[in-house]
Amino acid sequence: MTNPGSGMKALAPPLTCTSTKMNLGLSDTLRWLDDIVLPHAPELARLAFFACLPHPLLTVARARLGDCGVGVGAQNCWFEGGAVTGEVSADLLAELGCRHVMLGHAERRRLFGEDDDLIARKVAAALDAGLVPLLCVGEDTRLGPEDAARHVVRQAAVLALVR
Repeated sequence: MTNPGSGMKALAPPLTCTSTKMNLGLSDTLRWLDDIVLPHAPELARLAFFACLPHPLLTVARARLGDCGVGVGAQNCWFEGGAVTGEVSADLLAELGCRHVMLGHAERRRLFGEDDDLIARKVAAALDAGLVPLLCVGEDTRLGPEDAARHVVRQAAVLALVR
């Protein structure tokens, strides 16, 4: 993408997203889409906005949003298909129309013991499936500024582990 007349490449719009976590059920999600998201879809689409939703709501939300330019992303994925009860593969998310997936969230690290190696495998699976992985980095405990910066850099280094 080039900025006409300048000879410089124009920057892609920043990605903007929200995660509803598990705060909204089906009816509340549909109401949120109808009352908040869809009326502002043109502006949100210009911001490359998408909502990361719980897996059961992805298909219904995609159908509700149609081709308004607002996308849906997943809150997590597993790195392979097969017999892993309760998980969703990156390939299936892509098949459902997701373009993005959040990975490495502090809650998943804390509650489920997800480590850098597992997250790297998930990032690789997301990339292989054509998804854009959103690698979440941040402190999981209160740290001073220098320690927090080191911690974030260490978490971001998970990308070097991607095979």
